Amino acid sequence: MANLLVRRRMLVHPTYRMFVLHDPECDDSSNFNEAIVAAIADSVGWAYGMVAVTTVAEVGRVPVTVEIWDAAAENAGAAWFADLDFPSGRYCIDAAVEAEDRLGIDLPGGPAVYRVHLTARRDAEEEYLFHLWRIADSPPLPDDDE
Repeated sequence: MANLLVRRRMLVHPTYRMFVLHDPECDDSSNFNEAIVAAIADSVGWAYGMVAVTTVAEVGRVPVTVEIWDAAAENAGAAWFADLDFPSGRYCIDAAVEAEDRLGIDLPGGPAVYRVHLTARRDAEEEYLFHLWRIADSPPLPDDDE
């Protein structure tokens, strides 16, 4: 049985109908471009350390909840999912209203690869729910001497 460790609710003000959940230290523009292009095509796009989401709303604020679990969440019947590495042990949402959510929130399991499930209600009452749980240690970073 999975236990909920942390639940964080926030409001997001999408930029050009989009927001990105990512490791704040994984800001390589090619990763952002990959995730954003995929999200434009398919509503959700994944790249190393990030997931981009295209919203329905043109303007306004969208509720987003991030839940961190200690194992697979039983009710995580997700529309979209992937494994993401968070090597800094933190996550952020680039278009969050609160500065703390934009700058980064500590993951209780620290640096690791997390399974990320995303469910969404994409109607007039649009909202997004991320379930994350640790599945592996982060891979070692490439050696700079090579």
